Amino acid sequence: MLTAVLKNGVIQIEKTSLPKPKENEGLVLVEYCGICGTDYQKYLNFPNATDWGHEIIGRLSDEHGKFSQRVTIRSSFPCSECKACLEQKYYKCLNWKRASKNGYSEYIAIDKKCILNIDSQSDNLEYVLVEPLYVAINLAKRVMPDKDDFLAIIGNGTIGLLSAFYLWLIGCKNISIYDRRTQGIRREFAKSLGIRTHNYNEVIKSDLSKSNKIINTAPYETMPEIINNASPYTTITFNGINKNNCIPLNMDTWHFKNLTISPSFPHPQSDFSEAMKIADNYDKKLAMLITHIFSIDEAPKAFGLMKEKRIDFIKVLIRGAQV
Repeated sequence: MLTAVLKNGVIQIEKTSLPKPKENEGLVLVEYCGICGTDYQKYLNFPNATDWGHEIIGRLSDEHGKFSQRVTIRSSFPCSECKACLEQKYYKCLNWKRASKNGYSEYIAIDKKCILNIDSQSDNLEYVLVEPLYVAINLAKRVMPDKDDFLAIIGNGTIGLLSAFYLWLIGCKNISIYDRRTQGIRREFAKSLGIRTHNYNEVIKSDLSKSNKIINTAPYETMPEIINNASPYTTITFNGINKNNCIPLNMDTWHFKNLTISPSFPHPQSDFSEAMKIADNYDKKLAMLITHIFSIDEAPKAFGLMKEKRIDFIKVLIRGAQV
């Protein structure tokens, strides 16, 4: 079995034996694993980046050793033991747990609580977007969007584009995306939704004041500028990570503008059903975001090309084993 591991900033391809699942685990043949932003930041040695290979779709082994049931994997799950969980309010769980795995492998053994069956018989790759779509849905819902709001999305990576897609899906019409990379497939995807794209550096100061809801998917270092240029009573939510995790904010500006600011992460991934339904119904639209596929032994090349900030890279997949 092949697996890609990160050691001291270097990706190494190792041959390992097939994992043996414990009683509470299932054996999953990994078909594809998406490279997440936190994977890439771990590769760059960001101090807060801990995950490595968690956007997984594959097939679960049955009692006969046959890999037939398609599944996706969530990287965290509620504890099922606290007061909130016993009341089935899993989204309020305070003891949610991270799953330990490496999806850049041909096979993984994973806690059964993390395994979600894909009911569709389709072999579509878009289910690898279920977890980032779940994050995007959380971001969008936190600003409590109305169809008449002027919504600004900072950053046009996978999460930014999926946030825009979800807002479009629920009927919002005044959506703008701001980023330094507005060319290529990123712009084409936004254009297919009727969403405007703008260069962040050129218009951000004048344009942010026009928006009453802001979703920031760019690094934390953009937050001071966003707060300074936001209009009063704006709702801001953010999802990101920064190598320097101490970002100074102007509290007077925050206070006197009466801004509502909240993070979307961390959160327990208790219900992927909405994201999975969207992946099933809008597979052709979401397919635009999957731009490159590499084999496991090409993982070092994939991460190296991402480091070049290529505008044609959006969601990059690492291919595992094949049925």
